[in-house]
Amino acid sequence: MGSVEEIDFLAQIYDILKCIERESNDTTGKRSEESSLKIIDFQKKLDNVREQISNLPGIEYSKEAQLRKFSALQEQLELKKKLIQKYKDMVSLEGENLKQYLGNTSN
Repeated sequence: MGSVEEIDFLAQIYDILKCIERESNDTTGKRSEESSLKIIDFQKKLDNVREQISNLPGIEYSKEAQLRKFSALQEQLELKKKLIQKYKDMVSLEGENLKQYLGNTSN
């Protein structure tokens, strides 16, 4: 999947509206192709965004399934944080015991 582009519709919609307004103020009654081309470009951009959304990982899961997965991952993260802290505490205790042991043997 390609990179996800920043989506900014507002400027493009505003541009289309300005173009249509200019055409409606035109007294000749001719519709230029400019607004039609801008609308077609806008539709292509919408189609591109729809395709990007359909290719997002996890989009096939329901909201409830995503929330369950998120909750399970949060629990795993907490467990891993606790294990890391426990390991750090063990290492510091072993270091202190080693210092005490080395301090007692040098006497």
